[in-house]
Amino acid sequence: MKKQILFILAIILTVFIVMLSVVNFESVDFNYLIGSTKLPVIVISLYSFIVGYFVSFLINLRKVYKLQKENQTLKKSIDQIDNE
Repeated sequence: MKKQILFILAIILTVFIVMLSVVNFESVDFNYLIGSTKLPVIVISLYSFIVGYFVSFLINLRKVYKLQKENQTLKKSIDQIDNE
């Protein structure tokens, strides 16, 4: 059941992105450090989404690593207490 709900949500998200792509296909000037170019609004939006997702993934990855390290330390402490 959970897989079906996730599949339906993925389809809805895909349809939403396709609709945004069709509506926001007009080109705008995109200025960056070494120049500028014309890109569709949806390309800029998707690029911003992907960069934001990647940055948040890296931040959360750091937190997960710290929690795993803390978990290992606590497991060692519990093992030492159990052995006494």
